[in-house]
Amino acid sequence: SNFAEMLEFTSMMVRDSVISLLERNEELAFRVCAHDELVDEAFHSIEQQLMAIMEKDAKKAVRATLLLRFACDLERIGDHASGIAEDVIYILEGKIVSHHIEEWRKRLAPELEKRRGNLRRKQGKL
Repeated sequence: SNFAEMLEFTSMMVRDSVISLLERNEELAFRVCAHDELVDEAFHSIEQQLMAIMEKDAKKAVRATLLLRFACDLERIGDHASGIAEDVIYILEGKIVSHHIEEWRKRLAPELEKRRGNLRRKQGKL
């Protein structure tokens, strides 16, 4: 499901941001930052699906709202992991991520597209 993918991405980002700090690994930190867009995409997909459910069936609104809150929390955790990774990059190299992230997204494009494709195939399957 999109939740499973989002949870997988988020937990990977948290783990890798901490490892990048402990091991002083700039490459791993940039990977975390590049993966943040996948978490955001998964969140927006889940949000759209849940809003559609709420519009169709008011009886499911409470459950859908709770799921939406859970998705918001996961998205926020991903943002925190990215923040840690951005700090690691700045501490190690003095680089501001926004100045270099496109380069890393290009380097990681095949991996990101594969994961994005998995998300698209699973859309609509909360």
